[in-house]
Amino acid sequence: MSRNDVVRRNDVRDRLETGRVDSLAAAEASPPGSSVPARAPRALGLESELQLVDAMRGAVQRNDTRALRGLVDSYRGSFPEGQLREEVAELALRALPPR
Repeated sequence: MSRNDVVRRNDVRDRLETGRVDSLAAAEASPPGSSVPARAPRALGLESELQLVDAMRGAVQRNDTRALRGLVDSYRGSFPEGQLREEVAELALRALPPR
């Protein structure tokens, strides 16, 4: 894992843990007249994306290309416009058979 991956992942985790989301997403997620903001759907999606990416990393560490391919397919089906697409693309390359 490169330093950029670690920095990006830590930034995502920080935003999830502190509940910081962009104001548009927060406004869309809060019911009208509510003083307590609801959790933004975008943050929930990002959390799900992160869980799949973590599972992909585990498959890479175990050298389990079959599981990795399945997880990549699942991610692409669930999150075609996902925020972690680039990282998933990099992980997907590891599922390719060696030349």
